[in-house]
Amino acid sequence: MVVWARGASQEGARRGQHHQRRGLRRERKAALAQLDASYRKNDTTAIFARAQLEMQDDPKKALATLERIDLSKVLGTVADETRAQRAMIHLTMGDVGPARQLVDNIDLGRQRDAKTRAMLTAVCARPGHAPAPPKRPSKR
Repeated sequence: MVVWARGASQEGARRGQHHQRRGLRRERKAALAQLDASYRKNDTTAIFARAQLEMQDDPKKALATLERIDLSKVLGTVADETRAQRAMIHLTMGDVGPARQLVDNIDLGRQRDAKTRAMLTAVCARPGHAPAPPKRPSKR
C-alpha cells in the first residue's frame, strides 16, 4: 500500500511538472509576441529580453538573436554586455573558443556600475582568461 501511494504521488508530481513546463512555454510565447508588437526590431532592450526568453528552450536561437546587435553601432557598454551574454551562451553549450574571442574584446573600464562590472569580470574569468583590471579614471 505504501509503495503504491509513493508511486502515485511521484507520478502526480511528474504530471504537474509537465503541465507547469507547458504553461511556462505558453507564457514565453505570449511574451515574445508582445515584444514583437511593442518594440522596434533593432531595439537592444527588446533583443536582450527576447534572447533571455529563447534561452529557456533553444540556446542557439538566443545566440542568433543576440548576434543581430551590431556591436559597432551601439554604445561600448551595451556592446560589452552583448559580448558577455553571447559568451555565456557559448560557455553553456561548451564552446570555449568563441567565448574567449568575445571576452577578449570586453573593456571593463567602460562599466561604471560595480555590479555590471563584477558580472562581466565573472564571465571573462570563466573561459580561463583573466581580464585586465579596469582603468582608473584620471583625476583632473
